[in-house]
Amino acid sequence: FFIINMQTIFIIFTLFLLATTWLADSMVFSSPKRAFVPSPIDISPSSASPLHPSSPPAFSPPEMFTSSIDGESELTFAEFYHHQMSFMHSEIPGLTEVTSSVPERFVTMSNPSKNVRIVQRYFTSDLHRKIRILYYDGGPGAQVFNSLMYPKECYDAPVLGIDLLQFSGKKHLTVMDFQPLHDGQAEAYEADLRDIREDYPELGGKMSKKFYDETQFFSSELLFARFSDPSLVMSHLFPAFKRYLRLHHSLLSSSPPLP
Repeated sequence: FFIINMQTIFIIFTLFLLATTWLADSMVFSSPKRAFVPSPIDISPSSASPLHPSSPPAFSPPEMFTSSIDGESELTFAEFYHHQMSFMHSEIPGLTEVTSSVPERFVTMSNPSKNVRIVQRYFTSDLHRKIRILYYDGGPGAQVFNSLMYPKECYDAPVLGIDLLQFSGKKHLTVMDFQPLHDGQAEAYEADLRDIREDYPELGGKMSKKFYDETQFFSSELLFARFSDPSLVMSHLFPAFKRYLRLHHSLLSSSPPLP
């Protein structure tokens, strides 16, 4: 389906490294009561230790790009980024940005000579141990939006995983799922995901077993799609994304803490 070139291989490899960290950080439950393996980076609010506690430096969150790095290409998934930020601030209790406690090299990176840059932001909340949002702007070569929402370990709830990629302005690879953390967890919510999948059949493809064991890391109702029609981004993908956000929040909000 895709014509693979060196730039695409580089992007996939970069995303694979990021995904490896995410999977290692989230896919480790053997039972609902087992806690997450600690992240290599401590992003809890208490981890920030200013050199001068009496006058900590002011923190300004990294700005989302207003235009592509090449000055011409479209930021394909910018609306997804802005919607999630608005949703989190209006709906999630105790939302706290902790980007300032993360080394800068994990927040913003840019290589103008290759027309690529990345911005990431990190949050915690009363319900979430970690929320991570990433936007990769590669001009016409690639546009990528990644979002992961990790529930606190006291809740028996899945990770919300969003991976949206566009290559060469027209080739799209998208994945959205409630990624289960232990056997049997997905049974509680797969019927709701099936409703979304049935409403958007264009997004209901099958993932290749060459790269992932779909039965091990994903629910049976994940949204997986490869398409070349850019109109599907806003007509199908965006409304499905909004429903995923709201459904995950509803599921997590209604989950009682584990004893």
